[in-house]
Amino acid sequence: MNGHLAVVGCEGFELPDTSNLGCLEIRSERDLPLALKAGFTIKLDAETNTAGSEARLTIFYAPDNARSLRINLGRNSRNNALYLSQAAGLSGVYNFAGRNNTVIDCGNGSGHRSSIISSFHGDDGLFYWGRNSTSNGLTMEFRRAGDAVLFGEDCMLATEIMVRPTDMHAIFSTGNEEVLNNKPLATHPVIIFPHTWIAQRSLVLKNVMVGPGAIIGAGSILSRSVPHTCAVAGVPARIVQENVSWTRASDPPPQEVARVNAGLKKHIEFFEGVAKSPSIRFLPRPQL
Repeated sequence: MNGHLAVVGCEGFELPDTSNLGCLEIRSERDLPLALKAGFTIKLDAETNTAGSEARLTIFYAPDNARSLRINLGRNSRNNALYLSQAAGLSGVYNFAGRNNTVIDCGNGSGHRSSIISSFHGDDGLFYWGRNSTSNGLTMEFRRAGDAVLFGEDCMLATEIMVRPTDMHAIFSTGNEEVLNNKPLATHPVIIFPHTWIAQRSLVLKNVMVGPGAIIGAGSILSRSVPHTCAVAGVPARIVQENVSWTRASDPPPQEVARVNAGLKKHIEFFEGVAKSPSIRFLPRPQL
């Protein structure tokens, strides 16, 4: 799944139009009042190295921005970037300790204010949040270089959702002392395809891909990839129902169900092409 960058810009992961976005560069405390005026509360580490001309953070944002973000910049943070399309999107906290990390938030046209806490401890991390996706409480930790989490459009997350694209600590063999889980230069992205529903208190672990239209039951732990249009649940998660999807409405009219079902077809076609990679391990089909 190291080709995760190729997913961004494709079906359901389109890049936002940045031509009408404002731009803020945060280099020192002098830039903080203007950021606050735009809705961004930024704290610089007391020991932040202010030498050189590199920006700590660049924010591209809509002029009518309605997000409320608290951003903490560590002393070694450099060249991090936030792309915030549309007025509404993810509100909450971003922590940047490393360099060259990128957040792409495509925003929400309905005005829904989603919530997030995300920490970038390493370098070259990528977080993509698709158009019209919503979250009532997402927490993520980007620990190693190149960590990536991608959510396609129209995903729906409940409260207390946690995503870990890497292990936070090493596991080693007591025999030969080889590190078993965090190999040098290896990345283990999490890719959630469009129109995925993740229910309360679920945990998504590294190297997991979830197909479009899937439903993740409350309290699930995902350690393997999930096919499209199925429901999974449990610890670890397993497939409990196939050929199902969901709508945001609890009592949808028939035309709404038909619209959602028709929209899934294009996402499934793209997903099936990506899912052919031999490195992706899917949950087994249930035995009837």
